[in-house]
Amino acid sequence: MNRILFLAMLSCAVLNSCNKAGNVSFTSAYDFTATIPAQPTVPAFDTAIAVSSEININDERLKKCDRASLRSLYLEITEPDGQTFDFSREVRLALIAPGLPEIDVVSASHINPNAKRIDFEVSDKNLAQYIHDNSITIRIKIVLLKGTSNAVRMYGKMVFNAQTGLL
Repeated sequence: MNRILFLAMLSCAVLNSCNKAGNVSFTSAYDFTATIPAQPTVPAFDTAIAVSSEININDERLKKCDRASLRSLYLEITEPDGQTFDFSREVRLALIAPGLPEIDVVSASHINPNAKRIDFEVSDKNLAQYIHDNSITIRIKIVLLKGTSNAVRMYGKMVFNAQTGLL
């Protein structure tokens, strides 16, 4: 009797742990670059510009994930030397994927004018359907405070937390 009870409890424990291990979690990171053309004059207060960058999705696991959200995302000015975000009032980033509407994923306002890098606060918004394809486009929208005499090159990195069921 004790042996049967022991086997029943062991079976329940094994089945219960399999259920908890039914999802696999992983991270996947992507770099991108974008260039804002020189804006020597800003015609009106709160002029907005947008630049885009194509990102190739090279992680096959993402094509089968059930859930994906941003773990982190940052944008950093790489050129010209000494350039900061002093020209921007607000920065928004959106994702675009074939057949899906554009979705805003992060934004920052009241940007420190001395900052060369913005580390965005991310949400747990499910973006899985946006990364199932071979590529996505990231659109950077900037509301200008003033013009820039030179083009501004930026580098960004986004990291996704993803989950998928066992295959």
